[in-house]
Amino acid sequence: MRGLSRSAVLLGVTVVVLAGGAAYALASSLGGGTITVCTSHKGGTLYKATKCAKHDKKLTWNKQGPAGPKGATGATGATGATGATGATGPKGATGATGATGPQGIIVTKGFSGYAGTIAGSATSYVFAGPTVQVTTAAGQMLVGSAEAPLGSSAGTTFFYGLCYQATTGTTPPIFNFVGGNFSIGQVPASTSERFSYAAAATVTPGAGTWNVGYCVENEGSANALDHDDYVNGWVQVVNP
Repeated sequence: MRGLSRSAVLLGVTVVVLAGGAAYALASSLGGGTITVCTSHKGGTLYKATKCAKHDKKLTWNKQGPAGPKGATGATGATGATGATGATGPKGATGATGATGPQGIIVTKGFSGYAGTIAGSATSYVFAGPTVQVTTAAGQMLVGSAEAPLGSSAGTTFFYGLCYQATTGTTPPIFNFVGGNFSIGQVPASTSERFSYAAAATVTPGAGTWNVGYCVENEGSANALDHDDYVNGWVQVVNP
């Protein structure tokens, strides 16, 4: 050992430290940021002591070297598997009650009565039997149905259906619910037979007050419908 330089001694110690498990255990048992041990001048054995023996050297080194430079960012890892579906959350609070919607059927009215005699050679509708009066707002509908047994001692042809008429003005016209899509009835000459003619329809007349009933336009001949019976029907005012 006397012929070795200090650097050679340090190199030999380093080799011993790296290769020997005993040296590692010794270094691990020492506290602080540095390691200080004694190295025997006979063979370079390391040992811990408060004071090194005569001719032995004290050796000190850091437990941890300086931090190296930051490494390059690694590649993005593969996407992990989809996790399990989470538990259902608690039920939310009940919302406020909405506003009440418009009523469907506003009013229902029925009509019933004798149809009477209906003159021939007509150019417009007349009500056969009684009518009822109803009021509609803009957009509301009239929905109805009616039936009348009709007959003629001389026979005739006629238009028929449900009709409405404004309650204002001088002799306001009577309109069939279905406009020009009216039904046509025909009765043979008979004083003993009547035939039942039914009608059902809807119309949106606009805002107003109306007379509503069963109607006939006896336009086919001059012969009257003079063998009639009772009209029965009803009408409703409804929201669309």
